Amino acid sequence: MKKSDVLKQQRASLEAEIKPLLEATELTVEQKGLFDTTSAKIEALNLEIAREEKREAMQLANAAGPGGRSISETEEKEVAQYSFARAIKMLVDHKDPDGLEGEMHKVGLREAAEIGKQIKGFTVPLMVLNSRASTGQNVTTAADGGNLVQNDPYIFIESLKNALVLMGLGTNFITGLIGNLPLLKGGAFNATWVAEGGNVNFTKDAFSKVIMTPKNLMVAGAISKQLLLQTNNVAETMLRNEIIQAIAQGLQNAAINGSGVAPIPCGILNTVGIGAVAGGVNGLAPTWGNIVDLETAILSKNVTGQIGYLTNSKVSGKLKQTLQAAGVPGFILQGDQMNGCKTVISNSVPSDLVKAASGAVCSAIIAGVFSELFIGMWGGLDIVVDPYTRAEYNEIKIVLNQFADVALRNPEAFSAMKDALTA
Repeated sequence: MKKSDVLKQQRASLEAEIKPLLEATELTVEQKGLFDTTSAKIEALNLEIAREEKREAMQLANAAGPGGRSISETEEKEVAQYSFARAIKMLVDHKDPDGLEGEMHKVGLREAAEIGKQIKGFTVPLMVLNSRASTGQNVTTAADGGNLVQNDPYIFIESLKNALVLMGLGTNFITGLIGNLPLLKGGAFNATWVAEGGNVNFTKDAFSKVIMTPKNLMVAGAISKQLLLQTNNVAETMLRNEIIQAIAQGLQNAAINGSGVAPIPCGILNTVGIGAVAGGVNGLAPTWGNIVDLETAILSKNVTGQIGYLTNSKVSGKLKQTLQAAGVPGFILQGDQMNGCKTVISNSVPSDLVKAASGAVCSAIIAGVFSELFIGMWGGLDIVVDPYTRAEYNEIKIVLNQFADVALRNPEAFSAMKDALTA
């Protein structure tokens, strides 16, 4: 039996339990508690069932070729030969993608239809982005790339994760989403000592939800037409790296400092409910006390999990030269450790925050349990190729569309100092 079927059986059992409560005219205090508990479990199961059904569907897609027939070993190797460069070159030459790229475009169209996504160009479906993709060279001829073959194949999604420094802190990265993704925020259960034969009251805080919705992340750039005339290996590697870095930068900027003003996701620094540590009216060069206070702001909310720190290169340089205490050996930031926690550096963390009172330009320092930060992607890539707009420069304009979103499940798992001075 599939896991999704097992989960559905569990849901049916819970629905049977809650049915009398739905039919009751009025609920007692105990029944209200039971209703809250059971309905929260059903919501959680709905999310898990949707995720499992999607995973099972992707497993079938990866095990089947066009038309749903069984995929052969030869075809598995063919999928690994997908090339961005070949697809783009065909479009520049006014040809519809054919061969493997054409077949994958059809898969991408079906994938887009499932999530209600309108395709503007050609598609690169998730089954390609998640697969091990080759660099496109001919391994049988040394001069045509045989000398360049690597033992570890190129994996798009894994490379995207590696480009996101947030992943090193434990951020959750989810692909293959369909529809909105509700992230259930915790509720609390309270323990009570009860006399023999007594009853315990159901005292549970209400569950709430953070909803992730697909938002369109667009990336535009230009490549030289001459690049496509180079060996497949050169063009393919450069194209993939540029695409990965552009998408990673867009996702990371939004996750850290997204304004939350539609259509931009709301990042950590602009999320209501995170802890705050202030340096002062005019800002302050960060001290050891500030760093510990960031951790305390999280722990005081009874948050569990591994805490990590995130800041920019200016703050990093400052803290590597600042002693924890005067006259005592040991700098605030040593290697990649601060306050005994992993510390990651990214210039996506702003260094241009202005204090209203003094006009001082400040940086941010973030502490958090980053497993409470989610980055989600809906469907594969939609790539529009425009060979005309930059024709006088002998360049091809490329526009990428990717539906994605970021969200904090529990804001209290994060805290920030937004007025750190580095000069």
